[in-house]
Amino acid sequence: MLIGTLPGSPEKRLSLFIRSEPFRMVLAGLLEQWRYPLQENPADADLFLAEDGFPVPEDGTPVLWLSRSRHEDKRNRLFLPLSVEELWAELETRFHGALRSRMRIRLELPATLEARNETDEVLIFSLSELGGRFDWNRELAPGEELVLSLSIARRRLKLPARVIYVAPRDMEGSGKAQIGVMFDYRDLSERKILNDFILQSYLGRARGGMDGTLFSEGLTHFDVQPAVLRKLGFPSTHFRSSRQEGSV
Repeated sequence: MLIGTLPGSPEKRLSLFIRSEPFRMVLAGLLEQWRYPLQENPADADLFLAEDGFPVPEDGTPVLWLSRSRHEDKRNRLFLPLSVEELWAELETRFHGALRSRMRIRLELPATLEARNETDEVLIFSLSELGGRFDWNRELAPGEELVLSLSIARRRLKLPARVIYVAPRDMEGSGKAQIGVMFDYRDLSERKILNDFILQSYLGRARGGMDGTLFSEGLTHFDVQPAVLRKLGFPSTHFRSSRQEGSV
């Protein structure tokens, strides 16, 4: 859903208008991870994120509506239960453009690099289902092919990739070059493993110190795959029944 970008705001400030406090808490946790500062004063916000029917200030601030009715106009609207990936893509597209529409996560993930007939250990510090970034003490050229092996969800993935950009070595700092790669999947199930891992990681971080009952209630407002729910420690049957009760 590409609706254009907002006038440049480095702060990406949001205000939430959400009825359910558990839902609001999980949303706030995700937005904090994504570096979208939440504003108590709506006048300071660049965008309102609001449930349908919730009164919002009519001051010209754009509104992204969250709706349970699929019959509503799709413009400026996402549907509940909410897809975390769609929310990420919508916000990133609005503030940064389509190039950042794929969900990515900052982390320190050990990986084994095979490049130029060498094998070395690196840390992936940014990861999406499309690719990742890491530092290495040698510069590679865009288009070069390599292999990254990493452990995700108790599986060892060996992912062919090609270099898409290189930031030159920082000789005054780490002395390493920053390398961005795009994965060349041989097995599309590996792409889903990465996507589920990123989603699970974000939801786990968003939980923070939330009570399990509150977090579980908040999650019922999201469309999360059963495999991810199980990894978070919640049976998917609970969420199906909660949603059915909420739709009555």
